[in-house]
Amino acid sequence: MTFIKILSAEWLKTKRTPMRWVVFLAPIIFSIFFLGYFSLKKITPTIQISIFQMFFGTFATMVIPIVVGLISGFIIYEEELAGSFNGFLGCKLSRLSLYLGKLIMLIMLTSASIIIATFVLVVGLTFFMNIKVSWMIFIRAALLMEIGTIPLLAFNLWLSLAFGMSASLGFGSAGIVISGIVAIVGDKVWQFVIWSWPERLSRVQMFYLPNGGIKSHTYIFHETIKGIAPVTGSFILILALGLIWFNKWEGRKSYD
Repeated sequence: MTFIKILSAEWLKTKRTPMRWVVFLAPIIFSIFFLGYFSLKKITPTIQISIFQMFFGTFATMVIPIVVGLISGFIIYEEELAGSFNGFLGCKLSRLSLYLGKLIMLIMLTSASIIIATFVLVVGLTFFMNIKVSWMIFIRAALLMEIGTIPLLAFNLWLSLAFGMSASLGFGSAGIVISGIVAIVGDKVWQFVIWSWPERLSRVQMFYLPNGGIKSHTYIFHETIKGIAPVTGSFILILALGLIWFNKWEGRKSYD
């Protein structure tokens, strides 16, 4: 019950802030843009493949890095403004609860953003463009994208606490460049690059689509495990190190 109250308090802190607009409105605009773009294209048997590749590829390599950097930085910046972390660190809650409360809120916000964007896209394709869409494959790709995003959230949370919003946004900006490069030429190294995991995990679901390419279930399973393994390992490591560091942290000077 206490943890529900923590999450409720974290949610209330986003009221009257740009964060809710970023999380809920931006994905709708993003998906509407895609619907408008593909409404100008000729409908072919492979159009679902093209939509899938461009939508998840663009969202994972361009939207996720900057959104993660923005909301991670902002959720910590609010605490800095409200008394230079004194109220945040001085409350009666344990450091573990404080840290996990922030992290779970970030996971919930990015999950909502990805699901909203995917839902608006498939609804638009189905009911407005009359394109038959494999709903479950798109939803699975969205969920895998979110799983691949979790280590980024954990790292950006620590980065925002330690160095502020500018560092978090800078890390996200670097992620746009690096994830874009890896998406094109990184077949041998992608599992070692944290920014590439959301794109690669979602992309493998494309092979389940009609005309998505002939790939065996073994291949798809193997590629998925290649992504899940580093995601899980890195998340556990980043979370453990972050908690150890946060337990000893006494706040950051406002001019740092």
